[in-house]
Amino acid sequence: MKILPKTFQEALDLVYNILNQGDCRYNDTREEAILASFLFNNSISLEQEEILDIPKPTEEDLFPFGRIQSHEKYIAKTLLKDKGF
Repeated sequence: MKILPKTFQEALDLVYNILNQGDCRYNDTREEAILASFLFNNSISLEQEEILDIPKPTEEDLFPFGRIQSHEKYIAKTLLKDKGF
């Protein structure tokens, strides 16, 4: 399903929520505004899709990622592998 923001503020909020995930340490409002303008002006598009069920990782699955955000890294690797990367 294609994501079509109706206002620039909606596009900006969408970009902020995707990139920052609730952690303001990653906030870069200038770059977010540029990306939001591309999204709002249909220069780029976003699509939402259902993702596969990801099995719970074992400790062995998480080992290559270290201790910090290992579950998130495992999920990202699994999703990318599913897409052929």
